[in-house]
Amino acid sequence: MAAAASDHPAPGVHASQLERYVTTRRNAGTRVRGVGRYNRRTLIARVRIVETSSRQFADVIVAVPVGRVDHHSAPALEAALAPLIKTACAGKGMLALDFAGVDYISSVGLRVLMIAAKQMRGRGAHIGVAALQPVVAEIFAISRFDSVLEVFPSVREGLAKLSPAALAAFDAR
Repeated sequence: MAAAASDHPAPGVHASQLERYVTTRRNAGTRVRGVGRYNRRTLIARVRIVETSSRQFADVIVAVPVGRVDHHSAPALEAALAPLIKTACAGKGMLALDFAGVDYISSVGLRVLMIAAKQMRGRGAHIGVAALQPVVAEIFAISRFDSVLEVFPSVREGLAKLSPAALAAFDAR
């Protein structure tokens, strides 16, 4: 049962995500108790996932996580970044994270990024974050995380600083 968009209680969670979650649970044989207002908050908490896609421009991998990075979704981000980190480190390349679609990051998400930065630096690779939303930029500033990772105003400016070849490939797309 899809939630109507008008009575949806949490911004950022779409009715289609809620429907997909309920359908998946029912198909797996798990009983989903009421999708009414009372239990909807529990379902929405489980639906908050982070989706990550990536593209390679010359020697820079640009990963694009979308969603809210909190204790529910941080493991998914960590799992999505692991192969990208491995690939970037193998070629002494770089990883740029486009955070334009990330509207919140918790301390658990910051920990994932800190571990990624440590792994990359240990193998001679670079990591940077671009296009932070205002709330995420404030979290980075308060936690002084902007000194742990290089922060760029946009992906294009990040690529310009990281690799001229990647910038040329980015502009050519």
